[in-house]
Amino acid sequence: MVEISEDGKTGRYRSVPKQVKESYIKVEALRKQNEILYSGSLMLLVTYFENTIAKILKKDIQRHPQRMSLETKSVSYKILEMSNDIEDVRNFLIENEVTAMMYKSVSEWIEYFKKNVKLKLEYVTKTLPELKEIISRRNVIVHNEGIVNNIYMNAVSEEYRLHVQNGDILSVDREYILNAVDLVESIGMSIILEMWINEGDKNKKEVDKVLAIIFDEYLIFEKWENAKILYEICLKSNKMQLADKLMCKINRWQCYKWLGQFEEIKKEVEELDITACQPMYKLGVLALLEKEEEFFEYFGQQNDIDENELQEWPLFRGIRQSQIYIQRYGITEE
Repeated sequence: MVEISEDGKTGRYRSVPKQVKESYIKVEALRKQNEILYSGSLMLLVTYFENTIAKILKKDIQRHPQRMSLETKSVSYKILEMSNDIEDVRNFLIENEVTAMMYKSVSEWIEYFKKNVKLKLEYVTKTLPELKEIISRRNVIVHNEGIVNNIYMNAVSEEYRLHVQNGDILSVDREYILNAVDLVESIGMSIILEMWINEGDKNKKEVDKVLAIIFDEYLIFEKWENAKILYEICLKSNKMQLADKLMCKINRWQCYKWLGQFEEIKKEVEELDITACQPMYKLGVLALLEKEEEFFEYFGQQNDIDENELQEWPLFRGIRQSQIYIQRYGITEE
């Protein structure tokens, strides 16, 4: 191998052909660009997550000021002098409370939601070690040039401490940032969903809006794991009618199927009585169970689901791979 010095003047670098030198410099520049891009993305991701938590906290305290014992708080004369009315003072106190909370650890944020808002946050609790590592990695990159220190080691769980030691340099690559984005997005959405279940209004428009977000942002883009988590949270809500819950069940089941985990919930699907279900639900169950002949026989007897939906809905991707579908439409699922 040829040893190349960084200054381009010493060692064996001078004996290397010009084209090799230029190629090396370009590769190094590209590597540094990627490093900056991924590290910067991690910083923005954690900042966005923290801002999301702050907004949720603020909205919660505005609706439930008793959670911060507003009547026991005091402000300086200067603040009173600058305020136009009592609402300004109230907002000032709320902002202070939220700011103080955001200086605490992620574990304390989660504990606030569990204790005061009565959220279960089962998914968040399960993935908390990963979230802590993401935030800790961001912090060590920002404040310590990515060099592992005791602060990082004390913040992360043992499974992460086993792979690093003080003085190691942490980096962020494409795989890491993509996984981090998925995890943080799922955690943020799961908190928002549970807040909606606890605090939101019980009306059809709100339910439709929530389900549309999950479908449009996750299901349609085949983010099966994220969608599965969100549908499982929705199914715990008492704000949905039976039809909405049935749709959530079917969409949750298809997430399991496309993740290769269908055996885990196959019995649930088989036990659902579809005799009195609307056509879309009946077709969904038949598709999940791969009962292709029954599916197409029933498809021709109903008008709820048209051919465009058959060709586009993620739920029917397995049906689109069947011989009956291919013979009928001459199209194969890519």
